[in-house]
Amino acid sequence: SIVNKATPKVAAGMSGRTAVAEVTASPAKLTPKPLETTPEKTPAPHRSATRSEAPGGGKFEDHRINEWQQYAGLYAARLSQLRVRVAEEARALWRGRVAPEGFRPEICSFRQCGAVEVVIIGVLFKELKARKDIIRLYRDNQMMSRISLQEESQEPGGLCSDGDVLFIEDGTMRLRVDLPPQVRDGLCSGVVAAVLGVPTEDGALRVEAGDVALARLPPPPQLPAAPAHQPGPFLVLASGLAPVEGAEAQAHEAALEHLVDFVSKRSGGEVSRLVVCGGGLCGSSAAEGARPSREALAKADGLLADLASSTQVHLMPGHADPTNVSLPQMPLHPHLFKRARGEKSFHCVSNPYSSAVDDCGLSLLGHSGQPVQDLLRCTRGHQPLDALRICLEAMHLAPTAPDTLPTPPFPGQDPLVIREVPHVFFSGGHGRAEHQWLPAPRGADAASGTQLVAVPSFDRQRAVVLVSLRDPRDVRVQDFAVP
Repeated sequence: SIVNKATPKVAAGMSGRTAVAEVTASPAKLTPKPLETTPEKTPAPHRSATRSEAPGGGKFEDHRINEWQQYAGLYAARLSQLRVRVAEEARALWRGRVAPEGFRPEICSFRQCGAVEVVIIGVLFKELKARKDIIRLYRDNQMMSRISLQEESQEPGGLCSDGDVLFIEDGTMRLRVDLPPQVRDGLCSGVVAAVLGVPTEDGALRVEAGDVALARLPPPPQLPAAPAHQPGPFLVLASGLAPVEGAEAQAHEAALEHLVDFVSKRSGGEVSRLVVCGGGLCGSSAAEGARPSREALAKADGLLADLASSTQVHLMPGHADPTNVSLPQMPLHPHLFKRARGEKSFHCVSNPYSSAVDDCGLSLLGHSGQPVQDLLRCTRGHQPLDALRICLEAMHLAPTAPDTLPTPPFPGQDPLVIREVPHVFFSGGHGRAEHQWLPAPRGADAASGTQLVAVPSFDRQRAVVLVSLRDPRDVRVQDFAVP
């Protein structure tokens, strides 16, 4: 069998493989034993956290984990949740090209039709040759209690190489997929997909460019018609508002003051809600586990209190903020914010974050950037908006989790599967503001679709993004850079 080279926190595969032992049994016959104890399954103490009172902010807070088990069940659940939508898209695309018997129910039957085109559905797995072999690191460093992967590249394409190999698997077997290099480089592990190809003599499936299908996207709920000549109210998306040090500290602080003035002058009508997409306490340059100083914590608390005195503020944790590292991240503890917690309009919410604006019917979905950053380092040729589009079309918030992005092995279902297409889909912590309107493939009209937003980290671009709650096609970037 193939042993997956996973991080110490995660392991990949539907066949029960872990990152601590080589498995020699057939993948289709592997069944995790719930009473075994391995680093992935060591029971963790239950950590209580204050539930958010923000409307719709508790969806991901319900998915707490008390015991870490194998990951095979998570991938099986993901495939089960998305198989029907992927099959619908595959049949819509290829029903005139492939005979009914060519749509195979399981991967292990891909040769039963002979050397003709067949369609199979499964979870993609990309073997990244440039990725460190965690099993070898543990084997060669037996006296070390912890193996660090901080030196592993975090840059876009940093884990890719020309020798990468793509597989597709379900509960029956794993099959190599031979694709053109530029198509293979654009795909990542964890995506549930359908592929159309021809079996090869060496036991693989040869697939041409364009013969990969993801889930069939339903249109988002239709919004009420926006009143003429009334652009607002607006949702404000910000990220990385934490204080910075060094030469940029003064300019950063001045820009934050302009942001507070901007929100306060438009409270009660034009600005309805401000969502901080990570980096509220620790900026984008902070390392995981970094502790903000008391002075920095007081400044962040004061800023959030000032903003919450004017509008609703929903604070999401980021990759370096003081909460759990794995997704979903639980809300920051409100006792970190002595001033802000006194404002009724201040809410600590989870990452990812899902909410609906009752007055307008607009639905929001997004995260603080970790899934996009991780997808970018596992692929080539993509920008943040491309990664967001892939996640939406795959109907999964973080397809590379748990392979290269830590998440617990949730039993029974994958909470990161997107169940309903949102009107606004955002990601925080990026280098610059970007947005793109993605029309719904089967939408009722031109106003049916999803606005993709890459929110800039304030310490890299001193700007926020405004999205109209009545018409999400109306997006504005408000810059606060001080000359």
